[in-house]
Amino acid sequence: MRRRPHLCYLALTTTGLSLYKDVMIIGLLKFFRIKMIYHLHNKGVKIKQERKLCRLVYNFIFENSEVIILSNLLYSDINTTVKKSNVHICPNGISDQITEVRNEHLHDGNSKKVRVSLLFFSNLMESKGVLVLMKAFVLLFRRGILFEGVIVGNEGDVTLKRLNNLRCELGLNEIVKLYNGKYGVEKSEAFLKADIFVLPTLNDCFPLVILEAMSYSLPIVSTVEGGIPDIVEENRTGFLVPKNDVNALTDKLELLINSSELRFKMGTAGRKKFEREFTIEKFESRIGEILQSVAEK
Repeated sequence: MRRRPHLCYLALTTTGLSLYKDVMIIGLLKFFRIKMIYHLHNKGVKIKQERKLCRLVYNFIFENSEVIILSNLLYSDINTTVKKSNVHICPNGISDQITEVRNEHLHDGNSKKVRVSLLFFSNLMESKGVLVLMKAFVLLFRRGILFEGVIVGNEGDVTLKRLNNLRCELGLNEIVKLYNGKYGVEKSEAFLKADIFVLPTLNDCFPLVILEAMSYSLPIVSTVEGGIPDIVEENRTGFLVPKNDVNALTDKLELLINSSELRFKMGTAGRKKFEREFTIEKFESRIGEILQSVAEK
């Protein structure tokens, strides 16, 4: 009451119990007529608002408020509750994961490695596409493609035991390696040893791990999901395939495995795009401009 802020910034959780905790804070701020700006790092509004109670809650939350989203492609999730004029686009940014070029034998487009390394680095969840990737590994193996699959992640609804059993059933013991989550130096080493980064996610907004992979000059293979098409330029920094399309995923991986020149070209283009659009400095500049303009408005 005594120190009234011009603006309240809230990283809003759009679904689940956390949404209703946020609503209590929002209700108090709206009572004191504090202007709100929400930063959405997840989605789900469009589906949830089919229920009347959720629709009322979202209308209350977003009324006369400004919203920051990670990609213009994500606006469709809130387009029935938020005016386009109240929406601001601010892609995520991360600190540079590597300050010098990768080791020459790993980064050289003419590298003659016996097995090309495919890296999946994310939580072990079906929604991240890890089981889809295992099916693609099988197809690559049956096609006689030489590769090494590396899966790194903390257990979610898919456990390492389940993946290991699946690996044995599919005859991929010698080809696919499984690891729990890696951090710090071990995480960096995982990216440095990789040749291709693959994330066949089924439900995502703007995966930071793709930005990390791009910072390591890795070509990306992912899906047409959320804001990913704003990160990965098709046929330039990587490939995007339809969700759950194992054959399309396998075909793109095979194409990259068989061409060190293409891997180098896409990885280099991805690194340049990262430097141009997705550094932490770029993010801080964008978010600062947005907050300043909304506060002044």
